[in-house]
Amino acid sequence: HHKLIWYPFGNCVQLFDLEKDPREMNDLAGDPAHSTARAELEKILVSQLYGNDLAWVKDGKLVGTPGRTYSPQPVRGLANQRGWR
Repeated sequence: HHKLIWYPFGNCVQLFDLEKDPREMNDLAGDPAHSTARAELEKILVSQLYGNDLAWVKDGKLVGTPGRTYSPQPVRGLANQRGWR
């Protein structure tokens, strides 16, 4: 029902309600009404990370890469899909 996108560079999170917003236009990551869904999906993501990706986790929480900033832009093409380059 929800989709979580996490950019480790800048520790940026996006959350979308795929039933109400199938085109992923309304980011709900900062909305307190969706904090439970975000926390559940982040927990699942942390449990699936392995290898070098574990450096992006501290005390079971996503921390990403310190000192980097990234803010996804509202681009609907594929050019913005990989985060920081």
